[in-house]
Amino acid sequence: MKVQMLAHLRLRGLHVVSGLPNSAGKTQETDQNYGPFKGHYQTNLHTLSGELFEVKKNINVTDLPFLVFGGKDPETGVELFDAFNKPFSAANCLSAWRKCGVVPLTRAPMEDKGMQHELVLNADQSVNSVINPEGSKLLQLEQENHNSACDFLSSIGYDFRHQHHKEEERSLTSPNHNQKNELIFFVTQKLPVRSFMSLTEST
Repeated sequence: MKVQMLAHLRLRGLHVVSGLPNSAGKTQETDQNYGPFKGHYQTNLHTLSGELFEVKKNINVTDLPFLVFGGKDPETGVELFDAFNKPFSAANCLSAWRKCGVVPLTRAPMEDKGMQHELVLNADQSVNSVINPEGSKLLQLEQENHNSACDFLSSIGYDFRHQHHKEEERSLTSPNHNQKNELIFFVTQKLPVRSFMSLTEST
């Protein structure tokens, strides 16, 4: 997102706020509304289908409003629950938004213990303690986990020397050969084979 775009939209009354990456499990606020809604809807469906079965009738698409918004079914007389308005009431929506840090806008997702944090590093690869004060602690825990895993693998006979084994490098094709150009084309799929040939021949 560009600053110019955000300013352009805000002047027109539209405020755009970027979400926290990889946090869908904590920031999909409407999931908290759809859960109860689906539960009530399925209860209505079970109730209505049972009543219609007793009078040897089937559920039709015209029964959908009763399944969603409740009311008295004219065919069976059964009273169905309003599955929509209570889960999606203003109070429930505001509560869901507040838990996700949307309204009001807070750092709730970032402070949730269920979120996995990543290290923020400076240009010199040191931990940025200003942005993430717990970064050094996280790095220490990762190193301890790494050491524990390596110690366990060593205890059951894993030889780490094979991990650093480097095979002898070998060329797949001869230098300046047409087969090399075709192989490059196959990998990149961006330029024609003739373009690669001309580039290779020119160099």
